[in-house]
Amino acid sequence: MKIVLAFDDNYAPHAATVIESILDNTTQTLSFALLYRKLDATILTAFRRHFETRVASIDFIEIDPDLLLQVSHTQTAVNLTIDTYLRLFAPQVLPDDEFIIYLDCDTIVLDDIGKIIEKIDFSQAVYAVKESDPNYKLKGWAQVRPIERPIAPYLSMEAYLYRLRRHLGMAQEAPFFNAGVLIFNLRLWRELELTQQVLEYIAQNPRLNNGDQDALNAVLNGQFGELAPRWNNGILMFGLMAGYDTSLLHEARYKPAVVHFLGLKPWSYMCSHPHKKAYLKYRKRTTWPTNIYQDRTFRNIITKHLVHPLRIGLHKIAGICPLCVRQRLHTPQPGFFDLTYLQK
Repeated sequence: MKIVLAFDDNYAPHAATVIESILDNTTQTLSFALLYRKLDATILTAFRRHFETRVASIDFIEIDPDLLLQVSHTQTAVNLTIDTYLRLFAPQVLPDDEFIIYLDCDTIVLDDIGKIIEKIDFSQAVYAVKESDPNYKLKGWAQVRPIERPIAPYLSMEAYLYRLRRHLGMAQEAPFFNAGVLIFNLRLWRELELTQQVLEYIAQNPRLNNGDQDALNAVLNGQFGELAPRWNNGILMFGLMAGYDTSLLHEARYKPAVVHFLGLKPWSYMCSHPHKKAYLKYRKRTTWPTNIYQDRTFRNIITKHLVHPLRIGLHKIAGICPLCVRQRLHTPQPGFFDLTYLQK
């Protein structure tokens, strides 16, 4: 079984943290393929020394910069770099593998990663966790980043996803997936020439707010295999419940297999994610054990310990979304940030 990660110098500590979390929760013999565009030699040495005796194999694969020229013109969200596109080239740099498991570097694994393929029939080229389903009436509001306009307004979830599908050229009945955790059926991927299809789509549609995630969804247009939400519990962050059974959402919240840190990252001082301590635990086992908070300023200290608790208090007392209090908008529909129905 091969696990694939893609990262640059800045995300090397977080990639190492992901690997630590995987190894801590499995007894299987695993192989890793680490894709990169450019890495400092000291980082490559650190990974080899730390992991090579603990895994079946660990391969460092440099992606030809010329391949990335095809996506260098894209306009994405400011938090995405060109390295997010490296996974698209995994099928051609791993010709001997039939399938791979891809993980973003802002995840940690809390269960045996081998279980993810137990119910997979490999009839689809891609397997992922469904993020939204047009057959399910989503509640709440979303802040739309610049897809069609420079100012980010608040829209209902349904309006946001309608605009997103329209922008990407997707069928309105097609479900949408999050690309932070993927299983690639490489045989079928190659047969369908999906890398080329995605690259051609990007060339014709350079304004992709979510990078290759948007392109993959547009090309597949709902044709993907579904994983249980516990394999990417990031969907809980923004109320994108996708019509899942309540028991599956309960499992994703309280017994996640893969924690996906969407939004603020656990290496941020302002992050208050319930699994931040788990990230820091695995981070301490890496070659980069000390997490230095770059955003620990006086203003953020006041915001985290005074302003945020006040907003949360208002939310609990009045049922008002803290974000909408800040934006002075109307109270959203019930359901946004509301997971009370998932009580233990």
